[in-house]
Amino acid sequence: MAPGEGRDRGQHREAVQPGWRRLTEPRLREVEFRLDELQLVDSTVERIDDETSHVVTKDASARLLDTLPGVAPCTALFLSAIGDINRFPDSKHFSGRCVQSTTTE
Repeated sequence: MAPGEGRDRGQHREAVQPGWRRLTEPRLREVEFRLDELQLVDSTVERIDDETSHVVTKDASARLLDTLPGVAPCTALFLSAIGDINRFPDSKHFSGRCVQSTTTE
């Protein structure tokens, strides 16, 4: 789902509406609870997508990478942070740096 295309609770409800008549009251409450959770996740993902896009606008390399077909803002930021991939002698050094970055920064 692209940014800004999050579903609201009503749209999720419409997707499960046909089977609602067969649900018992406790199950119906569970569905309602899960729909609320889904709405929260959708809105959180949308906020993260918006923030990522905003950060990309401030990074020249990421902006350029983001213009490539198939490169999303998150991927553009990741590739921009890597810089010149040739500075790593092999994939083990690269993956080691990625792990180190996530644990020390």
